[in-house]
Amino acid sequence: STRWLLQVMLQSPNIAVASLVECQKKGPGQNSYWPNYVHPLGLAKVDIVEKMPSSAYRKLMEGIECMKITPKPKLTTVVDLGACPGGWTSVMRRLGCYVVAVDRSELDPVLMRDDMVEFIKGDAFTFEPKMASIDKEQDCWMISDVIAYPERCTELLQRWCEGRWA
Repeated sequence: STRWLLQVMLQSPNIAVASLVECQKKGPGQNSYWPNYVHPLGLAKVDIVEKMPSSAYRKLMEGIECMKITPKPKLTTVVDLGACPGGWTSVMRRLGCYVVAVDRSELDPVLMRDDMVEFIKGDAFTFEPKMASIDKEQDCWMISDVIAYPERCTELLQRWCEGRWA
């Protein structure tokens, strides 16, 4: 079914500006449309009051919220490539996941002490998971907020898809 997003901004008592746009299906979730008609202005509220290792967590939380896809708590292993300082790892821990965090630099000290976070010092682009150590009853997700040229990110995704690692 076609979905539309109408936004109206009142500039003054006499002037209203309207925008009407068709929402395009962009992912597997039930609400994975862009722009997202479920949230005001198409954006999800994702601010966390407590201290987080970085503000990058908002990107991951907005994606999860807009797509309405969440991992199964205690039944999902997440590999976070380029994990430092730990914003995305923190989100996945808040959702109850076991996280394998891969980076050349250590995570925030709170995460380094977390029993549900396995830190591996290494390169996100060359890391290959040992699937034998991941419980077959668990889902496996790969997330990454690594800084790289688009071609490198595409190659990384291709390796993971070909390896069926997540």
